[in-house]
Amino acid sequence: MDGGGGGAADCAFENPGLDCFHDARDFAGRYLASDMPDFYAQLPNINADEMAGKYNIYPRFAIEKAAAHAATVFTTVSQVTSYEAEKLLGRQPDMILPNGLNQQRFAALHEFQNLHREYKETIHEFVMGHFFQSYSFDLDKTLYLFTSGRYEYRNKGWTCLSRRSISSISG
Repeated sequence: MDGGGGGAADCAFENPGLDCFHDARDFAGRYLASDMPDFYAQLPNINADEMAGKYNIYPRFAIEKAAAHAATVFTTVSQVTSYEAEKLLGRQPDMILPNGLNQQRFAALHEFQNLHREYKETIHEFVMGHFFQSYSFDLDKTLYLFTSGRYEYRNKGWTCLSRRSISSISG
């Protein structure tokens, strides 16, 4: 569980006197970013404690903030989340540990390409089984979009994209 889940120990490991807290996205930032179009412009002036109360997330926010301050090592996933953590949680992370696919770990590019082809075929099989009973379409001209379940559709543009897509399909 990441820090955004309220867990005070994503990378907490038992080692005498050493606790690590990894925050993939802080609670306050998650709520504020989805509700404030100019979130990053306002970030330096936001009172995180007050906003956590407004959004009714104060207990989880307080646990996350306490974990960030109490940890021997505090990490996050990017420069953006590091900036958020510094402003909202009041502590600059000690280290950034990026998440995502590290393409450099493959010894040769063809290994990555083969995995891509294999996974895309699996997705195609799912789509055919799920949609082709009602209608078919050209899978080679299909663009797949994925997002994680953070419920921040508005600030990620998913609302507009979804409306436009449904509108164009509906005619």
